Amino acid sequence: MLVVRDQNKNYEYMDDTEKKLFKALIDANEKDINPGLSKIKWSTKGVLEGFVKLIRKIAEEIYKKLKMFKNNTEKIE
Repeated sequence: MLVVRDQNKNYEYMDDTEKKLFKALIDANEKDINPGLSKIKWSTKGVLEGFVKLIRKIAEEIYKKLKMFKNNTEKIE
């Protein structure tokens, strides 16, 4: 649920133009998430925590980049 919440926060924070600009980062993040949807054996000890931690870190990095982009755009305007 935390991963979904982080992803939604990023999507909701972006306007349509920013979604296009950040498409490569979003697509890369979704590629990282995909193994968790089908390939990872969740019963292996520590896998769930490690996977969630990694994906949340990536989502946080995207959010920071987006926030910096928005702040810089505001300064320029």
